[in-house]
Amino acid sequence: MDKSATEDEFLLESFSFLLTQGVTCILSVLREGVLTGSPEQKEEAAKALGGVIRLTSPEALRPSVVNITGPLIRILGDRFTWTVKTALLETLTLLLAKVGIGLKPFLPQLQTTFLKALQDSSRAVRLRAAEALGQLVSIHAKVDPLFTEQLSAIRNAEDSGVSSYFEGFFKEPL
Repeated sequence: MDKSATEDEFLLESFSFLLTQGVTCILSVLREGVLTGSPEQKEEAAKALGGVIRLTSPEALRPSVVNITGPLIRILGDRFTWTVKTALLETLTLLLAKVGIGLKPFLPQLQTTFLKALQDSSRAVRLRAAEALGQLVSIHAKVDPLFTEQLSAIRNAEDSGVSSYFEGFFKEPL
C-alpha cells in the first residue's frame, strides 16, 4: 500500500471497485452530474468518474463502458469552459487506457470528438486531445482516415496558432 494513500482509499480500492457491480452503484450519480449539472458540477463529476476508472479493474468497467462513454462524448460536443473539457478528455483517456478495445464501437465518435478538441482555442484542451488521440491510435485498426481527417482540419483551421499546432503535431515521431 502506498504510504500516501489513506486507509479508506485502500479499502475502497480493494473491495468496492473490484466487485463487478461496484462501479454501477456510483455511475448513475456521476452520469447525472456530467449530463445535467452546472459546468462546475460537470467538471467535478468527470474528475470523480476518472477516479472511479483509476480504481476499477478493466473487467469491472466493461459492462459500464457504454454508460460512461456516451455522456462524456455528448457533453464534450457542447460549449463549455476549458476546465470542463480537459476533465472530460482526461476521463476518456483514462477509460481508453483501461478498457482499450472495449471502446471500439465508439471509434468514429471518439475520433471526431478528439479531432474537434484539437482545434480548441485552449492549449490545455489541445494537449489533452492529443493525449487522447494517442490512446485512440493504439486501438484503431486503420489510422489512415484519422490522418486524412487531421490533414483536412489543418487546411481548414481559421486560427493560425491551431494550424501551427497541428503542423507541430505531425513533426513529432509516433
